[in-house]
Amino acid sequence: MTKFNNPFDFDFGKVMEHFKTAGAGYTPVMEAYRKNLDALTRAGQLMTEGLQTIVENQRKMLTSAMKDVAQSTRDFVDVKSPQERLARQTALTKEAFEKGVDHLREVSEILLKSTRESMDLLNSRVSESLDDIKHNVGGDDKK
Repeated sequence: MTKFNNPFDFDFGKVMEHFKTAGAGYTPVMEAYRKNLDALTRAGQLMTEGLQTIVENQRKMLTSAMKDVAQSTRDFVDVKSPQERLARQTALTKEAFEKGVDHLREVSEILLKSTRESMDLLNSRVSESLDDIKHNVGGDDKK
């Protein structure tokens, strides 16, 4: 029987020794990874918050739509002439369409906002990370 070699059975410290550059050691690399993970976590939280807002708005929209349908059904009971029914149905269709477009616009604005915030956060972290790398390999004396 062939023995399976665990690909994760290694000494991380020894691996990191191979990646050291002048002035850059294990601690700065691990700190960079920690900051990257923090930035990814926060970006994920921002996206999740945006999606939660969208779900809440959709719940409110669905509740409102159900109330509107119930009211429209009650209103149609009183209408006798076909012309008036057509006029009311047309008005209700127009109103429903406009509400749908407004809701879609609102959802896309929420999604755009949360995406923008997440991307700004990640962009900032990438820029900071590149500055750290530059500093740690001796190309910058700012820090």
